[in-house]
Amino acid sequence: MKGLKIVKKVSDANFITHSGKFHIDDVFSTVFLTKYFEDVKLKRVNNIQETYKNNIIMYDIGLGKFDHHQSNAMRREDGIIYSSFGLLWKEYGKKFLQKLKCRDVNFVWKKFDNNFVKTIDKIDNFQIEPENKNTYLISNIIENFNPLWNSNYDSDLCFIRAVNFANKIFNNELKNIISIAEAKEILKKRYKTINYNFIILEKYIPYQDFILENDKEKKIQFVIYPSKRNGIEVRTVFDRKKFPVIWHDMNEEEFYKNYGIKGMLYCHSNGKLCIVQNEEIAKSIIRLT
Repeated sequence: MKGLKIVKKVSDANFITHSGKFHIDDVFSTVFLTKYFEDVKLKRVNNIQETYKNNIIMYDIGLGKFDHHQSNAMRREDGIIYSSFGLLWKEYGKKFLQKLKCRDVNFVWKKFDNNFVKTIDKIDNFQIEPENKNTYLISNIIENFNPLWNSNYDSDLCFIRAVNFANKIFNNELKNIISIAEAKEILKKRYKTINYNFIILEKYIPYQDFILENDKEKKIQFVIYPSKRNGIEVRTVFDRKKFPVIWHDMNEEEFYKNYGIKGMLYCHSNGKLCIVQNEEIAKSIIRLT
């Protein structure tokens, strides 16, 4: 990863983390620090010495500001312990987004924190939900970059490979959330007032956060937009409404016989999606609900 160098001597380092087996926490911390500081000279060590505690940024080791192994580790309001990644994002995340000239820093910071960073906090602190404990998680993928038990691979080289892989994940997650913020702004301009129980989009753009923020009265029940397969999609919003169960197994001809509407192509068995031929048919089936 550009901007990251593993150094051999502590005297050459400006960042320190632990050596040995690496985990999702120190890997993503390194990704983020390299993006924010741009010049990371990292030394991975077995233990911390007092002689360099005060002039190097340490994370995931040393029981300091960016560690979480101490008994009084910082917790979120919901009791989740911050990992080093969470602590670093809390400290530098908004400044990083400002450097990127992100439009809605608070929204992007909070959503990235809640959707992505907090998940890593939970995994690294063994606070993952019971139903997910036996699930193959992103942490397993990252940890599998460690040297195999029957290999002589260099641990630092494997760490760099894990960081390069994690960098792509970080980029994709952040780009996705920034795009949601941009979509939210577009929808705000277009739908200043909401007069119907549906909105029509020229193409799919992320609409969920816009609706959560701007439709407190829960007027919007459906979203209509062109399908990437064929026809027009009609989606229900946050389970505010569901299409009738009787529609699930109907084909186009059966729907016409029952309701006199042509062009109803498909209704998903979850009751949250219909595919129709055009927007007028979409409005017609909405009126039936």
